[in-house]
Amino acid sequence: MAARAVRQLQYSHKNIRLCLLPPYLPVEKTEEFEWQKQRYDDLIFLPELEFVLPRFAIAERNRLMVLLSDYMIFYVEREYGGAYAALKRAKKQGKNFVNLASSGAAEISCRTSVPVFQM
Repeated sequence: MAARAVRQLQYSHKNIRLCLLPPYLPVEKTEEFEWQKQRYDDLIFLPELEFVLPRFAIAERNRLMVLLSDYMIFYVEREYGGAYAALKRAKKQGKNFVNLASSGAAEISCRTSVPVFQM
């Protein structure tokens, strides 16, 4: 859903890119890696994740995504888990975001001129 929302915005805002930040570096070029290269505008491998233990890699990747993002699109339904922790962090840091799981996209924090849209 979030990827589809970004793709829709790309029609009217050419500077928007759909990026994937995988939590693990690929050991070899797999079929999944090739699929990811085709689906996303960029694959970004953060050097900060290189030496993070695999069981902590997703949480650390989520923390870095919030830190590095200008605008975030979430789909968070429950008040627990990694996505919820990232949403809380985005709120705390005053990031621009929308939570698509909120009824009518009611959970929106937008402090800039970034357009908010309905799907």
